[in-house]
Amino acid sequence: MIAARAFRRVRAPLVAIVVPIILVGCGSTPKPPAAASLNIRQSDVPGDLQPCPSVPAYMHLYTPAGEAAARKGGAIEFSIVNYAADPVFCSGGAVTRPPLRIVQAFVIRFRDATSAAQVYRANVIVGSTITGPYTKEGVATGYGANSAEFHSGPLAGNEFGLNWQKGAYIFGCEDGNLTETENGKLADAVYKRTPSS
Repeated sequence: MIAARAFRRVRAPLVAIVVPIILVGCGSTPKPPAAASLNIRQSDVPGDLQPCPSVPAYMHLYTPAGEAAARKGGAIEFSIVNYAADPVFCSGGAVTRPPLRIVQAFVIRFRDATSAAQVYRANVIVGSTITGPYTKEGVATGYGANSAEFHSGPLAGNEFGLNWQKGAYIFGCEDGNLTETENGKLADAVYKRTPSS
């Protein structure tokens, strides 16, 4: 009987210590990755492309109206990057080394996946690659149900565009005069980095 009473006295403090630890562990949630940490990186693009030090207004893939619509729909963070083979292009000058090889991309983070999907389907990011016409749409692109891509266009003679929504993020890019392999590498890199929830 003495042993049993001693066990009860020891057990009570242990329960009091263990339970709070379990509750704290279950309550912690990882912070979503920043939009900039998911966007296209130097290692994703061909070696001849270098980042533009700033983003000229004419190179934005979405307009102020599109940004405002995205924010209204739950967007909380924007990242846009530009890479060019000819640095003159970054400052708006005439390209002196054709063909024009460029990559422009954005990542928008929303408060949750539902908001991102609603904004994507509403097609409100005016001036971005969300517009069309498209060569492939949906699962045919390999980037999920909310995705689309197009090829060729006036931007650079040999243009590729892609956009998709994955989890709480929307990604869009346009590039000029990159090969299909180069296009696939940069698009795949961002898609793999982006969490689905």
